[in-house]
Amino acid sequence: MATITPQDTCDHFIGSGALSYSWWRVSRSHGTDTVDAPDDWSVTVREYDPDMDTVGDKAIVFDHKALSRAVNTLARTAKDKRPEYLGEHVLRECRTFVADPENADFDAAMADEVLQYIAFGKVIYG
Repeated sequence: MATITPQDTCDHFIGSGALSYSWWRVSRSHGTDTVDAPDDWSVTVREYDPDMDTVGDKAIVFDHKALSRAVNTLARTAKDKRPEYLGEHVLRECRTFVADPENADFDAAMADEVLQYIAFGKVIYG
């Protein structure tokens, strides 16, 4: 098992473009717009519900700790126990990421599923 660095989580998840989906509203970002992400990088978002045209009250924070925890949990999740609507390919990529972050390849859609898992416990948009 490889060591997952803050740079790895920032690059693969925030750098993927996942936060450009319409259901995320970034309210604060720290350290994600530099080449070398600091250990304490973070992004605070609010959920935008396109059906209701409303922005949620709850602040959702994505950071290295939250992403590391989620990816490690998903990497150990059996495909028949995966969270609702989370793709099996996301579990497979999480396993790759935990073993060797350099060889993982999250596109925006896959990274977004992991972010939704952190925020909601399942995938609700997509």
